[in-house]
Parts: sequence; C-alpha cells; structure tokens
Amino acid sequence: MNEDDASIQVNLSDTAVAGDVNITQSLQADTEEIVEKLVNQLDRFDINKPGLAVPEDGFSRLDVEAAIPLVREDMNILKGMTSPSLLQFGKLLDSMGWPKIAQRISKILLERDDVKSNPLWHARSHLIMSRSSGELFEHSLAIKHADMAAEIAQGSDLKEVEAYALYLSIDKRNDLSRDTSVQGTRTELLLESAGVDGGETGAWCHLALSRYLDAVNPDVAEHHEAMGFQHASNHNDLEAMVATLLATAENKIWTIKERFWTVVKDDADTNGLSSYSMLVDLANFVRQESKEQLLAGIRTLTRHAHGRDMKEMEHLSILLSAVISIQSMMDETNSGQVERQQRLSQILDEESTQIAFDEVLTRSYHGFDQALLYHFILLELSGTSLPSAAKGYLSMKRDFPNDSIKAMMLLYETYQNNSQDLQDAFNKTVDFLETTKLTADDSSWVLLDKISQIKQVQYSTPELPEHRQERRDNFSGVHEVVWSRRRLGIGTFVCMYGLLFVLNDPDFLSVWLVDHMVTSWSMLTLNENTIHVLSNIPRTCDWGDHESWAKCQDVGIFFNSVNGFFLALMVCFLTRLFLGAPKKITKSKSELSAKKLKSMSLWLSLQTLLIGMLFFYIFMIIEEYGLHRETHTMNLTQYSIIVFFSFT
Repeated sequence: MNEDDASIQVNLSDTAVAGDVNITQSLQADTEEIVEKLVNQLDRFDINKPGLAVPEDGFSRLDVEAAIPLVREDMNILKGMTSPSLLQFGKLLDSMGWPKIAQRISKILLERDDVKSNPLWHARSHLIMSRSSGELFEHSLAIKHADMAAEIAQGSDLKEVEAYALYLSIDKRNDLSRDTSVQGTRTELLLESAGVDGGETGAWCHLALSRYLDAVNPDVAEHHEAMGFQHASNHNDLEAMVATLLATAENKIWTIKERFWTVVKDDADTNGLSSYSMLVDLANFVRQESKEQLLAGIRTLTRHAHGRDMKEMEHLSILLSAVISIQSMMDETNSGQVERQQRLSQILDEESTQIAFDEVLTRSYHGFDQALLYHFILLELSGTSLPSAAKGYLSMKRDFPNDSIKAMMLLYETYQNNSQDLQDAFNKTVDFLETTKLTADDSSWVLLDKISQIKQVQYSTPELPEHRQERRDNFSGVHEVVWSRRRLGIGTFVCMYGLLFVLNDPDFLSVWLVDHMVTSWSMLTLNENTIHVLSNIPRTCDWGDHESWAKCQDVGIFFNSVNGFFLALMVCFLTRLFLGAPKKITKSKSELSAKKLKSMSLWLSLQTLLIGMLFFYIFMIIEEYGLHRETHTMNLTQYSIIVFFSFT
C-alpha cells in the first residue's frame, strides 16, 4: 500500500467513525425525546388509584407504545425514570399486556429507598409484581406480593390499595386451591368501613367477595359483581369494569346491560388495551353462546398472548379451546364408542395442549377446575377411558376446593374407592350438596343429572329459583316439574301460641280493644256511628238494661268478626304447618311415578277444600253482621289477600 492509499484508508475510516457517532447521537436524542413524551403521558394518570383509571381528557397511546420497543431492547432506560413515573408505567404496561417489562419495573422499584419509605409507592410496587407474576404463571410469587401489598396498605390506611391487593390474593389463591378465609373476612370488614358509596375501595372489595363466594353462594357472588361494576363505572376504573364483565358473562340474576359491554370495549380499543378488548370479546361470545366466534377469539387471543409472554392467558386459551373441542366431541359421539375415545386422545395429544397441561400439573394450577373436572369426570363415569394427562389432572391435590369442586371430586373419589358403586357415590354427593347453597344450575348438579341420564341412577335435585331458570339448560337436559311440600318452622308455633292465647281469653281481647279504641283499617272498615258505639261501650253488660244490652250486642258482633279474622289466620298457619305449601323441585324423568303424582294431587285437593271452608266461614260472619248493621264492616278483599299469601 502506498502513501496515497494509506491516506485514503485513514480518511475513509475517520468518515465511518464520524458517521457512527452521528447515528448514535441521533438515536440517543430520539430516545430521550420518546422517553420525555412517555413521562408527560404518565403524569396524566392518578398515582393514588390502584386500578387503571384513564384520565378524563385521555392520553396519547402512541407516545406510550413508541417507548415499549426501546425499553425491551434496553432495560437500563427504566433506571433513569423517577419512581412515580415508573409506578404508572409499570401499571400501564401490565394492563397493555407486557408482563415481563412490568415485572422488571417492579424489581427496580422495590430496590429503591424512596419507594421503601413511601407506603403508597411500596404497596403499589408489590401490586405490579403480583399482577405481572400471575400473568407469567408464577402464582405463588403473585400471592406473596399481593399479601405484602395488603399488609403495607392496611398499616397505612390505604383502603383502595388494600382492597385491590385482597382481590389479587383471593383470585390467585383460588387458582392454587388455597385457603381464602382470612382474606375474605378482612375484605368484608374493609367493605363495611368504606360505607355506602365505597368508591374504588367498594369496587375491588365487591369483586374480591365475588371471587371468595363464587361456587359457594352464587346468588350473593353475582350481587357483589353487579355492585362492583357500579362502583367501578362511577369512578372510571377500566380494569375493574373489565374484570366484572368477565365474571358476569354467565350470570343468571345480576347481569350488565348491553350498552356497557360496548362502552368498555370501545374504551379498551381507544386506549390501546388490546388484551382487555379481546377478553371482553371472549366474555361476550360466551354470554351470547356464539361458539364459532368464541373459537376464533380464542385463537386470536392465544397468538396475542404468545407474542407477549402472557403465559397464563395463553395456557387458559389453549385449555378453553380443548374444552370446547371435548364438548363438540361428546355431542357428536355416544358413550362407549371407540370414536369418542380416539377423538379425546387426539384433542389432548396436541402439542400445545400437552404443554399447557404440563404447566398446569407442575404448578398445581386449579383455575380451570370447574370446566375440566366436569368433562373429565363425566367421561370417566360414563364409560370412556381417560388419557394420562386427564387422569393426572383428576389426581391433583386440592387443599381448599370450593363447594362445587368438592362435590364433583366427592362423586369421583367415592366411585373409584367404593368398587365403582355409582348409586352410593350419588347418595353421598347429594347429601353433601344439600348442605350447600348451590342451586341446580351449578356444574356439580348438572354433572349428576348428565350421568344419571346415561346410567339410570335415581336421585333428587334441589329447587331451582325462578330467577335462575332462564339459562339453566345450557349444558343440562330438560327436567320435569313436580310439586312437593314445604313445612313451616318454629315461627309457626310462636304465631299459633299467640293466636290461641287471644282466642282463649275473650275478656282480655275485649278490654284491650275498648281501652285502646282499636280501629285497624287493615282488618275492617268502620263508619262514624260504629266508632261512636265503640267509644261508649260499658265495662259490664246489664242484660236487664235494654240500652246497655244493645250496645253489648253491637260490640259482641264486632268481637266475633275480629275473632273470625284471627281464626282465619290460625287455620292458614295450621294448614301450612301440617300439610306444607307448594314448592317446585326438579326431577329427572326416570324418577316420576304415578304414586307420587297421586299424592301431590290429593294434597292440592285438600288445600283447596280447606280454603273453600275458610271463605264460607268468613262469608257467614259478614252476612251475620250485615243483618244488624246497615253498613259493611269487613272487607272481603282483605281476607282474600291474607289467605292467598298464607297459602303461597
């Protein structure tokens, strides 16, 4: 190489280095500008709120999304941000579906001294760690940090933060079948202290209690979900509203109006919260029972979750897809068919399904118990041999299952451990279910019904309240309605004793009426003349004195009328005490018998006869009093209403 060549080489090298420096400086300037815009957007959020409350005037999702690729490439950018900005960025990333970055942010925050010295920041840092760990399928870690956040918040009277932490703790404890009694009790106390307008504290307390009572007392759980949504919408907490919509998708009583589903989805789309939007879509498809749309939504959500390392959402999407495939297989095949066995193996042998089951079994995850147990036990007890993955799932230890899971496992384990005596397993399961508050549309009762139809097992089901009947046949066959008897309890005896006391002591009744000038408008209607007669009644009647005798006769007829009213009530109480009152229960068709129907018919006939006798007695009293008084003093309609409510 000559000197000229060397000179050219040096000049070219210097130019290249200078170009790299310029590019690096330009990128650094761009990064600083992007981070600055990000911080400006984060400052718009209220750091005191535990959920995700979108600012009233909105925020620029583009400025936030522009920073995410930079942060993924270089996590050191996060260290240059202030703690308040990091707290809100971590929360926003978690809501937007970036759990790994959110978890990294929480680790940075928990190492800072200014965070440790500020209870609000400290608690919220633990909440970000809890949420992100749950999404990464690290539920034990999620529970640990949720409990730490709740402890810090309780010590500093941060009610909103504590309520949110309790919700996360209960939710993840349920997923691992752990005890939630301590957290449930604390949530009830916190909700009581929050008052009627509990704000965001009330929203998260109600959501926590709905998870605490789910499949234990479904009616009350649904009520908490409705109240939670009301509080969340009043305070614009989008995260709480999404959580509520997911919980209410299959509700029977408390449901969310159609327009709110649209509003929440639009808000999620507008603010770049694609995970929220897709979850709302899935819940809506479940609510509308749109199977094809649900499957399409599951595939989209699975791809979305896989690309962002949202492992919990990915695994649950895969399991939900497997459950829907199993449902279709069961609809298209019959019990005992070889085709059913083959298709079940194909579904569970898919690579993605195997990976999901490996994660579930390794971590003892029970968040999908309700659906998986129902289908696996139904298949096993109806004569289909289960693959190893399904058998492994059934054999997992469940320390604190809810009542529904407990009933299904009791059925399965009794059947397995008692020489496969299905009738004995049914009897024990029904005995247990009758001690719970689960209604006939619960998975455990539906499971019994399905198996009984296949195996011809006899059992009785509970009453299904009318407000839960509309959608009860989603998975179960149609039942016949049979009339049964419902007896009154100790309250009847108390009422009877009081009525008998009054009827057996007419002097007490007459003196009390005279002293207090009783003119109860709910029992009778008196004109002014009759009131005048009552106010001038002598304490004793001299039957030789015609004027006194006439007054005594007037009030005597009045007393007979009042006594007749009490007698009418007593007859109603006695009839219900010994004969019961109508009560609907559901029975499988195989249980109906002519003897039962005949006994119910006789019971209804006897009730009708007694009602007829009662009305005849009332009519005679009215007619007798009408002979002595020109004006009517008793309202037959009032009597009819009393009798009607007594017999229904």
